[in-house]
Amino acid sequence: MQPKITIITATYNSAATLEQTIQSVAAQSYPNIEYIVIDGGSTDGTVEILRKYDAQIAYWGSEPDRGIYDAFNKGVAHATGDYVQFLGSDDILCDVDTVREVVKSLEKSVDILSCAIWEVDPKRRKQHLLTGKREQRGEQDDSLMAPHPGMFTRREVLLQYPFETSYRIAADYLFVLTCRADTSVHFQYSDQPVVYFSLDGV
Repeated sequence: MQPKITIITATYNSAATLEQTIQSVAAQSYPNIEYIVIDGGSTDGTVEILRKYDAQIAYWGSEPDRGIYDAFNKGVAHATGDYVQFLGSDDILCDVDTVREVVKSLEKSVDILSCAIWEVDPKRRKQHLLTGKREQRGEQDDSLMAPHPGMFTRREVLLQYPFETSYRIAADYLFVLTCRADTSVHFQYSDQPVVYFSLDGV
């Protein structure tokens, strides 16, 4: 049976970019995707966009929260997929077959699959391919981390190690470090780019 992939997007006043993010998920050729959007109480038209795409979203809600990591944890609580990916509200999946190719490469014993991402700098009009190759070679460096927007993480791991909501940024980094320290969490690395990740985010 093909694994279910849950994609979670956290939003707050994201009307300018959210539609392209939703469309990149809705266009995926892989059939077993659950899409969840957690909004922090936007006032700029984000909720109207969510209503517009209600049929393409398995669950969405809009209420004040304690930041992006609180929204991520809320999304995980609603998720029913085998693996979870966090897709920013100004990011897009690379192409229509992205999730299909991810599932093809996913080994059954793996808890976290770390794929490559394209970091996009809209202001400078530049992009840079970021991979987890250093970590794959065992060259773990606390100043660097596998690109978390490219991670597909087993839902049980996210339930075991929820994001620290007291962090405004870098709770995803803490999550990766925590999972590295747990020898029962198995990583897999792929050079496949999966996301265009905008550096205009949080």
